[in-house]
Amino acid sequence: MELQIIRENIGQLIFLNSFISTSLEYEMATAFSLSGDPSGEHILFHITVDKTIINPKPFADISTVSQFVEEKEVLFMAGSIFEIKNVTFCESSHVWIIKLHLCDDNAYELNDVYQEDKTIVSDQKSPFSLAAALLRMNLFDKAEKYYQQLLDNGSVIDISSSDLTINCFWRLINVARNRGDFDIAFAYSRLAIEQSPDRPELLYRSHKYISLNYLEIHSISEALEYQMKALEIQQNINDTKDQFADTLFNIGFIYFSQIIPNIDSALDYFFQALNIYKEWNTYDEIIRCLNAIDEIYLNKKQKELALNYFLQALQVIDEHFPSYLPYRFNSFEHIAETYASMHDYIQAMKYYDDALNAKLK
Repeated sequence: MELQIIRENIGQLIFLNSFISTSLEYEMATAFSLSGDPSGEHILFHITVDKTIINPKPFADISTVSQFVEEKEVLFMAGSIFEIKNVTFCESSHVWIIKLHLCDDNAYELNDVYQEDKTIVSDQKSPFSLAAALLRMNLFDKAEKYYQQLLDNGSVIDISSSDLTINCFWRLINVARNRGDFDIAFAYSRLAIEQSPDRPELLYRSHKYISLNYLEIHSISEALEYQMKALEIQQNINDTKDQFADTLFNIGFIYFSQIIPNIDSALDYFFQALNIYKEWNTYDEIIRCLNAIDEIYLNKKQKELALNYFLQALQVIDEHFPSYLPYRFNSFEHIAETYASMHDYIQAMKYYDDALNAKLK
């Protein structure tokens, strides 16, 4: 989820690769933010600008040449760079407000990006944050260039050489996978595995990366093989339970993704992951597991059991994510569809109404 990524990267930079039309009128901007898909997130960007900074990426008030003068439109040039200052949720309007500050291009010149990144690292921020932003913007060539720069100049980063190399390989896997270059993704995956034979905490993650490659090309048996290898290593090193649960969930998903789904095995691994996430009170992952379990029971035509887990997921949402409308909408809709399949149309209509109300909020 893009919003979650932004929330986790406050203080980092974001690059926007298209022209940005904004408005000086708060009410109008809010109206625009609410006009999209009612089941999705509604986001308002609040941008501040220091006019004393000379910026080669200009912005301008174009109200006088706009067809809609009342919008008081300000246009930012493609390639503008912003610092993420804050992210808050406005309960009254059900809008996420993301505060951005326009930065001078010198903050991150791509042709000299590595020198700038040393400052970020000294402030305890990830040396991979810039390339991650580029990757999210589908700027694959620039992201790849940055990772290669890290590989070439990693000695100035306060990370051990092997850790840096393997981390770069993992991220280059993501670049290649997003491009659809699976031969390259597999090449980096094997390099990551070769570089980490004596580092089990890195090796199991390398196995999980290559497993995801196989899953993308529908090689289910190989995807399962490498998740199992990861799980065995995690058991041997007594890995953290949340990471262990993630592997269990992946294995369950792979069993369910087989041409003839192995329902019993998928359920077993989903329940193992669910129990761990409950111990850790990781509520978003609990919802993910409950939704996976109810989908399996629907597949088995055990609709009462499926409904039970859909309702459990809704209870977790009510308790821990009451204002997060996409969770609520999806949950209401799934419950309504399940009741309808059971011919309980009164309950189905009730939850369809709840879904509609969640959409309209």
